[in-house]
Amino acid sequence: MVETMFEKYNFAGVFIQIQAVLTLYAQGAYRDE
Repeated sequence: MVETMFEKYNFAGVFIQIQAVLTLYAQGAYRDE
């Protein structure tokens, strides 16, 4: 049970990080243009 929760939490953390990076990249690209 702990392993499953850790895997779900880890997956959510990675997803949030990717979303944040894409947001920053989108803002940077918009500023460059």
